[in-house]
Amino acid sequence: MNPDYPLPMNIPQSFVIVFLAIVGSCVGSFLNVVIYRLPRGLSIVHPPSACPECSSKIRWFDNIPVISYLILRGRCRYCKTPISPRYALVEIATAVAFVALYDAFYVMRMHSWFGHFPLDLPIFIAHLVLVAILIVCSAIDIEYYLIDIRITYVAFITGLICWSITPVAKLAQITKSSVSAAVLAGLVGAIIGFIVRNILLSKKASSEQHEGEEQESFTSTKSQQKTNLSAIIFLLLYLAGAIVIVVSLVSANHSIESYKMRMWGYVVWLFLAIIAGSVPRRESDKEIVEVIEQEKSSARAVALTEFIYLTPIIVGFIVLWSVAKFIPTIANIFDYLLRLRFGIFAPVTGFAFSAVGILIVAGFGWAVRIIFTLVFGKEAMGPGDIYILAAIGAIAGPAVAILGFFIGSVIGVFGICVLLLWKTSRALSYGPWISIGAFVCLLGYNPIMNYLKPAVKALMVICTHSYK
Repeated sequence: MNPDYPLPMNIPQSFVIVFLAIVGSCVGSFLNVVIYRLPRGLSIVHPPSACPECSSKIRWFDNIPVISYLILRGRCRYCKTPISPRYALVEIATAVAFVALYDAFYVMRMHSWFGHFPLDLPIFIAHLVLVAILIVCSAIDIEYYLIDIRITYVAFITGLICWSITPVAKLAQITKSSVSAAVLAGLVGAIIGFIVRNILLSKKASSEQHEGEEQESFTSTKSQQKTNLSAIIFLLLYLAGAIVIVVSLVSANHSIESYKMRMWGYVVWLFLAIIAGSVPRRESDKEIVEVIEQEKSSARAVALTEFIYLTPIIVGFIVLWSVAKFIPTIANIFDYLLRLRFGIFAPVTGFAFSAVGILIVAGFGWAVRIIFTLVFGKEAMGPGDIYILAAIGAIAGPAVAILGFFIGSVIGVFGICVLLLWKTSRALSYGPWISIGAFVCLLGYNPIMNYLKPAVKALMVICTHSYK
């Protein structure tokens, strides 16, 4: 155990690792409920889990993560209907991801500001929530080629709350000088602009909701993937590999060389989960490609319309930032808010830091979408992908989100080449690749930042310090 951060009651580190793996698999079981029910418009809390074919309630002993699936051989106990192997796959992947974050943050200190339990516990919990949300978004995107932005709202709220309750001693080390009075004023202006934008979009949103309902009905008719012996064998091998990764962490000497091997193991295991989930050919692939082709004629017009609707947010930020920048009295008010302390907490500073991450990353995403759509005449990035990026920015910060976007693009090219061995459709999801890119950045944060330090420093100066 690393002596720099004593765990409560001297809990062995091996116990924490196994505990996180079990918690991760249980969280993965709940994520499966969200993945299945949310796109179908069903409640994620009621009724209790049941077989969609025979409606038999799933007993607790048939709902043990991974184990129950293997014991039942991937079939309902009562009607013997095949159960998608995605359920066990998500549970294993979530367990591996939870362990990987602990390894990177606390064992190997891949983030210079992590590793002081319990000061950074709220932020670690927020990152676990982020990983869970990325898994849900990726699974839904793989199956339906869409992202339910309501899921990303959970990340926004989690990031804003967890950064707000992070102790000042830790918060000051992380935020440093990235949040100033002028930036806080600009955030207030952006929020006002966002409210104005939503008012302007109210009628448009209602029509889009109607279209979304039609799409939900369409996607829910997909045929269920049949479970067969090959799927069971793959899951057994996948589970065995995940166990090897966890055991190697428990028994490793925690050198940087051993971590490199584990890091590649984490990434490869999540990569395999994306590939396995994307291989089945869906009946809707052809129709989705046709829709994409039909939308090309109006892509530029849509991009210009989106830019117009983003204008209130841009104007709101610039106006209030300028007011705070050039009127000392206003600047003093926002500076007072930043210095507010409630015991050991500075909630306004933490809230602003998370909000800056959302704003910067969302701005980056919309800029990529609008500019490249105007240049190439077809949709460059889906709005759902922008929400995923913003969710990452809310919790992990803009650097992880933006660098993760580029890293994910590289991994995605390789993944798409692999998928083309099985698929002939051009309908391929991008959300999973953004997610795994951000995950890579989280696992190798310090080495990646040191390697890209000049470019990252210039980027952060442009995005934050230049506002002062």
